[in-house]
Amino acid sequence: MKGYLAASAAFLVWGLASSVLLRNIPLPGPVVTVAGQLAGVLLVAAAIGRSRRADIGKALAEHKARLTMLALCFAGCSLTFHWSVKLTTVANAVLIHSLQPLFTALVFAPLILKERPGGKDLAAVAVGLAGMTVLLWSQLRWDGSWLGMGLALVSAVFFAGFNVQYPWFEGRLPRDVVLLFCLAGSFLMLLPFAAAQDFDPPGAMTVAKVSAFGISVFVLANMLFIYALAKAPVVHVSTLAYLEPVVAIAAAALWLGEPLTGHAVAGGALILASGAVAVSGNRRSA
Repeated sequence: MKGYLAASAAFLVWGLASSVLLRNIPLPGPVVTVAGQLAGVLLVAAAIGRSRRADIGKALAEHKARLTMLALCFAGCSLTFHWSVKLTTVANAVLIHSLQPLFTALVFAPLILKERPGGKDLAAVAVGLAGMTVLLWSQLRWDGSWLGMGLALVSAVFFAGFNVQYPWFEGRLPRDVVLLFCLAGSFLMLLPFAAAQDFDPPGAMTVAKVSAFGISVFVLANMLFIYALAKAPVVHVSTLAYLEPVVAIAAAALWLGEPLTGHAVAGGALILASGAVAVSGNRRSA
């Protein structure tokens, strides 16, 4: 059960940060992503400290290629989703991004982990996707940016790729070292995208918001998430991602004054039901 609780907490943090915090940062998506990752790198590196340089050296020596692939998925998901939120409506971006459980359960888990989803797994994904559709249907705009929607779809693929790659590292490298490589590698990969953006120099308040965003989204939520991937089945953890938009919409209603509609209530109920189905379908200790 600890794995499921950790995953739920991770999506709670992501939901709050993506609704309330990200919307209040007056910078382009790639800039927020890269600056937030830099804050995350500095915090995780400080936590690891000099005494554990051997762990970092071992990671570079033995697992460089796998870490690079994991960081690529991490970078791709971060860049494309945050960028899509800036280009299309939040509803469009979130709904399309939330196709990731389908990619995880039906494509990557069978191909990479050799795990075929069971009936409860597929039911949980289907109920969750139905809940997402009901939740966001009234807010969808099919005349929105096709580039934004395309980026959201790409982000779902990258997210699913990360989900199935991380479990290989469990027991081989400390989780904080893996996260450090993901953050540092992603930062270096995405820095050119951020440098190409046109934006005014941020003030002290914006810097504080970006730092809070980076620490919450890239450090706290990701540590919870990779713990969940280590303790619960990947397909189940990915299905709990449907909780994120429920949290985001509730937070937007509380703090941003956005209306809470009947669609949101009905869709949220379906999504909570999908989480219950996923947990009940547990195949190994959580």
